[in-house]
Amino acid sequence: MIQAIAWDLDDTLLDTHRLLVNSAAKKACEKMIAAGLSCSLEVCLEKRREKAPHFSHHEIFHQIAVEAGNKNSDELGKLGEEVFYNPELPESLPLMDGAENLLKHFYGKLPMFLVTAGNLTAQKNKVAVMKIEKYFQSIHYCEPNLGTTKLKAFEKILQTIKIDPKNLLVIGNRLSQEISAGKKLEATTVYLEYGEHVGEARLTPSHIPDYTIYKLEELLSLPIF
Repeated sequence: MIQAIAWDLDDTLLDTHRLLVNSAAKKACEKMIAAGLSCSLEVCLEKRREKAPHFSHHEIFHQIAVEAGNKNSDELGKLGEEVFYNPELPESLPLMDGAENLLKHFYGKLPMFLVTAGNLTAQKNKVAVMKIEKYFQSIHYCEPNLGTTKLKAFEKILQTIKIDPKNLLVIGNRLSQEISAGKKLEATTVYLEYGEHVGEARLTPSHIPDYTIYKLEELLSLPIF
């Protein structure tokens, strides 16, 4: 029986792929080119799209600079990453289709947690603009480069609510991130196959989710509630 839910944010509750990624990628490539990246904007954007299913953006922009032959690839990669992970946000951000109904459905019935990774300031700004703090018992902001991972966040949640890991439901769109972390802890995992990371390789058993859905509305039809 599911006793708590841990939600991912980007491309799970927020349609980051549709609303933010393209403009953020364009600005990142433009900044890199202005700083000396030896390729065109079109090539930079195409390489980013090709690499997105397989790598994090902590890696992608550095790889683009290396492949372009730039000797200052570390510096350029960090610049692209910084710009990409700090997108300009509109005054409001709508939730993913079906997300608000699910949050309202479970609110007050099951404790819910938000676990999101990325630039701390950017992720906090997204949550504030979306106005979703009220739904969650706690929000966990992870910065993998600083050692705060989703695995550690899930461990902290389980320590807090003291339930069997299998009764924690982890929902997200990254096989190599929240799904893998949830599986390692023997939580129940639901993979939302959506966004630019669709096609991500299933490299280990921990990358194989318990359930796969293609729209959030399908969640309630799963035999787990």
